[in-house]
Amino acid sequence: MTEVPNDSSIAALILDLKKDAVFGIDGQSIALRSDDFMGVSGLVAGDLHLLLAKGNHSSTLISAFLLYPESQQAQESAFVRRYNPQTEEVSAQPLDQLTHDNLLSQLPEMVASPTNPRVLPYDKIVSEDQTRQWKNQTNHIVSSGILRIRKIVSGEKLVPGAYETEDQKLLSISHHQQEQTPTDGKSISYPAIPVVDPSLSIWKTKHAGTKRYLKQLTATDRTSLFMDDNSPISNRLLDNVLQKDYEEKWQAILGDLQLSYTLFLYMQCFASLEHWKDLVAMICLVDWKGIKAHSNFYNALLNVLPSQISSIDEGFLEDMEEAGNNFLLPLLGGLCRNMVLSGVVESKALQQFHDLLMSRFPNSFSPDDQVITTTKSSTPRTTPPPSLQVEQVLGFHDDGMEEDDDDDEDAPVVVSTEDVQASLARSSEFANNHSNISKEIQRGYPLLVAAIMPQEDILMACARILDDKRDVSLVREAAAYLEEVEQRT
Repeated sequence: MTEVPNDSSIAALILDLKKDAVFGIDGQSIALRSDDFMGVSGLVAGDLHLLLAKGNHSSTLISAFLLYPESQQAQESAFVRRYNPQTEEVSAQPLDQLTHDNLLSQLPEMVASPTNPRVLPYDKIVSEDQTRQWKNQTNHIVSSGILRIRKIVSGEKLVPGAYETEDQKLLSISHHQQEQTPTDGKSISYPAIPVVDPSLSIWKTKHAGTKRYLKQLTATDRTSLFMDDNSPISNRLLDNVLQKDYEEKWQAILGDLQLSYTLFLYMQCFASLEHWKDLVAMICLVDWKGIKAHSNFYNALLNVLPSQISSIDEGFLEDMEEAGNNFLLPLLGGLCRNMVLSGVVESKALQQFHDLLMSRFPNSFSPDDQVITTTKSSTPRTTPPPSLQVEQVLGFHDDGMEEDDDDDEDAPVVVSTEDVQASLARSSEFANNHSNISKEIQRGYPLLVAAIMPQEDILMACARILDDKRDVSLVREAAAYLEEVEQRT
């Protein structure tokens, strides 16, 4: 097969596309007006390219291919696949060697035809401005290594994936293993991303990604996550996800943001949309101390989010609902606030980001904005400035910024002296009831120990908890304790 150096150009061809089919490259699509169109030439071999095709404009069967240089694989001079009218998809299998070589020999003639070019030059489909926009939206995908983490090979066929729960995924895997049949295309699998607002109860969450993430943790890890008071849980979740799913490289999170957004935008991949939303939400919930600890990441984030938000259709985020309430726009507002408080984010880029939010979503951000006066300081701030009125500096609306439950709006309750004394007596009895429990068990099973009722020992508490099955964490700790006791006896 003919090989070319990385600085030369390649061609991307899809055979047997018919009239009215849709051919796309790097975010730009054309509708075919003849049956003999084959593809595009002049793609820069060292760049990332997204090739799309579907049978007609109304078809939902989209075939996609990411083309990018791989360090251990020589770049081919042409990427060629064939459209299958029976499945209405592009085949994932490459052409045979003889057909491939014949196409390469005829390629210059097909490009140079003045009357009916069967292969169009790249710049005839993608303009210079569109090329710059594409590179700006995808510049971290290859360099960050996220394609290796997501196990996406150059030239591999990608198909849109639906968002599945963990049980659905296990069922799909089991069903696939039973059939033992190869799949024509790959749906990207994303890790579970937790989205936890410290102001809300984690036990009331309905967020699927958070449930999947917590389900993967051991009882000890979950207890440590919720009992550690050294930093907010949202900060610790970012650190945990960074270590567990992104090889402790913040560049990989930026690459994943760009990859998921790109596949959602051009492939209409719902799983990618959900993953992008979860990533943005998790990043926005980190407080000013977490932003200061990851200053390089958040400064680079201001070069990624603006290009994505500017390409979103107007009204998309404002119309999008999550559990009956829009959540991304308030979180983006909170992100700007905490960036100001951190004192480590470049103020000009932050002001431009907020101006973009204000122009794109005028219903959520106030037009009475003032210039951000904070500057990037060489000395990190250790405490938030109490005199800084962030709401006035950035001009946010107060409406919708808080996610308080209606139950928290009740008036203060007056407690009688008798009730207070009874509560103190119960607390004293509770303390005496735990005096025979070792410190080791109290540290290892804090939820279980706290759940022990008066006149109840730890084994009775385990039996009650396992019988009630009201709290997953309690059930896990009770089961773990009983297993340990059985091993000792």
